[in-house]
Amino acid sequence: MGTAKTLFIYFGALVISMLFSLVIYIALMHKNVAVIGASGAVMGLMSTAMLIAPFSITWEMLLPIPTMVKGWMFFYADLKGFLGGETDGTSHLAHLCGFLSVMIMVYFLSREDRTKLTAGLIVNIMSLAAVMWVKYRFFN
Repeated sequence: MGTAKTLFIYFGALVISMLFSLVIYIALMHKNVAVIGASGAVMGLMSTAMLIAPFSITWEMLLPIPTMVKGWMFFYADLKGFLGGETDGTSHLAHLCGFLSVMIMVYFLSREDRTKLTAGLIVNIMSLAAVMWVKYRFFN
C-alpha cells in the first residue's frame, strides 16, 4: 500500500483502538484502566494485511501460514482473552479495536483500496465459513 497509507493505518488504528477501548472500559464496563502501547496499531496493520493479501505466506515457528490464518488466530486469541476477563495484563480489547479500526479508516482510503479491502473481507468471511462448515459437518 505504500509508506504513507501504512503510516495512516498504523496511527489511525493506534488512536481508534485506544479511544474505543477506553470508552468501552470506562463507560460500559466501569473499569478505570490505562491503555498504553501500540499493540492496537499493530493489530490494525494485521487486519489490513489479512484483507489486502489474505493468502500471502508468513512464517511462524518455521511453518508457512497464510496471513489470513495468522490474523484469525490473533483475533481468536484476543477475543478469548477479552471474554476470559483479561487477567494476563494485556488489553485484548485494544487489540480487538485495532482489528476493527480498519472499518473506520477504509472510508478515508481511495476507491481502489476500498475495493481491495472489501474483496479481502469477502475472501476472509467465505474462508472462515468454509472452515466452520467442515468442522461442524465432519468433526462433531
